[in-house]
Amino acid sequence: MRKLGALLLLYMLMVEPVFAVQHYIMLTDFPVRKVVVGDDNVLSAYSVYTIDNEKKQTILTPKVQDGTTSISLDLDNEKKNIDVKIIKGALIFDVISGVKLYELDMPEDE
Repeated sequence: MRKLGALLLLYMLMVEPVFAVQHYIMLTDFPVRKVVVGDDNVLSAYSVYTIDNEKKQTILTPKVQDGTTSISLDLDNEKKNIDVKIIKGALIFDVISGVKLYELDMPEDE
């Protein structure tokens, strides 16, 4: 029975389509209490704690090839809003002081 389950799992992994998902990390110079995405169907955002226990890193993953949304960063004393565009799977947002965006992985060139 175990062999059948293993073969079924292997088959499912082989026939499952593989998509290159572009992940980004947003780094801030200030701690972020909460990250809110305007449209969860366009973009997902997950805050990450590090050793220093400050939420200055957020993982962003586009869910669509083309779309627009906004990200709201709740800080200690204020809110910052960032307009986000996704064009051909690439994430583009307005430049805001103290916020930087880096790609975590690159799809292979064809």
